[in-house]
Amino acid sequence: MNFITDTKLELIRQGDLDVLVELDRLGLLMGPGETVAAFAERLEALRRNMQQFTAEIEAAGDIEVFDISLEQSGAIPRDVFRAAQQVTRELYDFEIDWVPGFYTNERMGLLFAGCALHSSDDYFALFIVRKAFEKKERWLIYSRTELLAHELCHIAHMGFNTVDFEEMFAYQTSPSRFRRAIGGLFRTPMDSYAVLGSAFLLAGAQIVNRLYLGMVPIYEFPISLFAMIVIVCFGVVVGRYLKSLGTYSRARARLRELVDEAPARAILFRCSGAEIREIAQAAEPRAWLTARADQDTRWRVILHKYPIR
Repeated sequence: MNFITDTKLELIRQGDLDVLVELDRLGLLMGPGETVAAFAERLEALRRNMQQFTAEIEAAGDIEVFDISLEQSGAIPRDVFRAAQQVTRELYDFEIDWVPGFYTNERMGLLFAGCALHSSDDYFALFIVRKAFEKKERWLIYSRTELLAHELCHIAHMGFNTVDFEEMFAYQTSPSRFRRAIGGLFRTPMDSYAVLGSAFLLAGAQIVNRLYLGMVPIYEFPISLFAMIVIVCFGVVVGRYLKSLGTYSRARARLRELVDEAPARAILFRCSGAEIREIAQAAEPRAWLTARADQDTRWRVILHKYPIR
């Protein structure tokens, strides 16, 4: 990460907007509530960890990180990332080219295609992608470009400790209208476990019902209890998602009063969940934005990059 120089770190500590905008374009975003001093410290730790990782894998030819063994020969070429970088540039106006990636099948589940591994505590990140992608763009239902673009969004949000809109943003990288529409339905693994687990529970109850209870109607106890669990779990997840979609749409409409569509989308990507909700409810979005910029360097960077009209 030679682009993070000592000179730039000092300029960051001084609040230099041009340097902060330059880093923003590289997907190094200030997190909500993060001071320039804390951001500089995070970047310095990230640079140190990346340099150490590179030196160790080049010296040994392999390395173990996040309990996964990686080989230097399995490194993903930088040009493979270009299509994914174009997607994130067009959607959210950033391009990450500083995260290493590796082809590996180690610890890959049966249908697992890959992911970004990162730690907001240690300030480190890398990609692991199934080896099937080494020679082709698609594997099963997965696209290598979509997978990488999706995970690049998560890397850019390393400084954001929020889950409210995270998957919604990441799934907008999909070329599939269906996945873009419902991709943010499950915010966390627990959401999918609850919905799928309750569905399997109902299926199991129906098997027992057929074998031992003589097919009690689904609206009668005890089968109705299992059906209600599924309805409640699915209803909570879907209802929450629809509420988030509505909030996001209102926030985007407020910003469209001040900027074009692409900047509005990029600004919201740089917001915390609480900020998106506040923008959605703001009677005077201009006043809200300028007040934030007066108080917060992160918002001065955002408005410096995306001036309001």
